[in-house]
Amino acid sequence: MNSHGAFEFPPLHSFAPFYTLQPNIQTAQTQIEHWGQLVLSYCAVHRRFTIDAYGEFEQVGPLFRNEALDRAASPELIRLILAHLVSKGRAVYDPPLPRGVKAPTIEKTPSDSRTNARSASSGIVYAPSDATAYRATIYWKLPEEWADALASWVSDTGQNGSIFTLFELVHGDFGKKYGELPLSLLRLAIEVLTKRGRAQLVKGTGDGEWADGVKIV
Repeated sequence: MNSHGAFEFPPLHSFAPFYTLQPNIQTAQTQIEHWGQLVLSYCAVHRRFTIDAYGEFEQVGPLFRNEALDRAASPELIRLILAHLVSKGRAVYDPPLPRGVKAPTIEKTPSDSRTNARSASSGIVYAPSDATAYRATIYWKLPEEWADALASWVSDTGQNGSIFTLFELVHGDFGKKYGELPLSLLRLAIEVLTKRGRAQLVKGTGDGEWADGVKIV
């Protein structure tokens, strides 16, 4: 396996056809599933919460690009990977899809130049003004798992019954340990704890949703 920092890429990452959507639908589905697992694993190791098909990291970073092969995944291929993760409950579009707009599918994606591998040295491709379904929050831990992690951290640090602002949880010691969670994901984890009787949301006195607090028992 090829390594990059603390992450080791699977052999598929060094397989040139992996970067072009395969013409056979079943093969393409398996390909996208492998990409989805790779994205989840990479994001978990690097504490990355957002994937943007037109983002700079996604186009020049190591996840969707292999310099030795001179191959890189196209934004259209990345959009299909995100659609797969969303369909499996492992990601959510941010921003949400406009009403009436559907996520891309392999079946309705033509196997043309848009889904061919790009050169690793290609320039940045910017999102069209009407682009949709190209950015998502990645759930490398599900909200229920984040709820478990938050409850365990509070217990392990002897802070049961304490009140934390949402800003403090994201940017304080919990965030330093697990990564700076998107506020939307943190709120979902708190909702899980609330349903379990382990948390109570406290309305903040300041401006903005970051001022809200939560009491965790």
